[in-house]
Amino acid sequence: WNENWKVHFKPFRLGRHVVVRPVWEKADSGPEDIELVITPKMAFGTGHHETTRLILRLLEEYDLENKKVLDAGTGSGILAIYAARRGAAGVVAFDIDPEAMENARENGALNGVPDKIHWFTGVLNDAPRKAYDVIVANINRNVLLELAGEMAHFAGPESRLILSGLLLTDEEKVLQAYMKNGWKFNGRKEEGEWAALELIRQNGEEK
Repeated sequence: WNENWKVHFKPFRLGRHVVVRPVWEKADSGPEDIELVITPKMAFGTGHHETTRLILRLLEEYDLENKKVLDAGTGSGILAIYAARRGAAGVVAFDIDPEAMENARENGALNGVPDKIHWFTGVLNDAPRKAYDVIVANINRNVLLELAGEMAHFAGPESRLILSGLLLTDEEKVLQAYMKNGWKFNGRKEEGEWAALELIRQNGEEK
């Protein structure tokens, strides 16, 4: 599988100012681009999947400087690494898959941010309890529904939450579950049959 990827995985643009390249390729990046270097393995999140792209495009709109970021279901670590490269002060990223976490740590080192990200294998409840400025969760509908009540324990009054791994047909059900738990709709993006939701805590103001 990994050898097949080496043939097909070429550098590509992800969003306006992000270029993703495998470690064995050079990329044609501009001076304003952030180049993310990854070793693609079985982990989800090379950037080729619509849901990864949707979340990253939303993150591009944020000022992440000195922000606390939580990446739930990090896969290859690409979103956590992007946040760290953008100056996030404290990034926490986890996945239930030990092989994905091994790949994520490797990718963090390739991008010069191994000490800026706290990686761990586990679930949301294992994450440090604090108010994160930005939470991203690229998982699937069933897990997102299970976490709808729990997510508030990791949010402050102005926290942003980006949810993906969602088919368009699941979007409304997930949105309603989170709105019942103190979040309000703040935006969305879609690509193909996939959607990403952007939510904000109801006691916060849009920034």
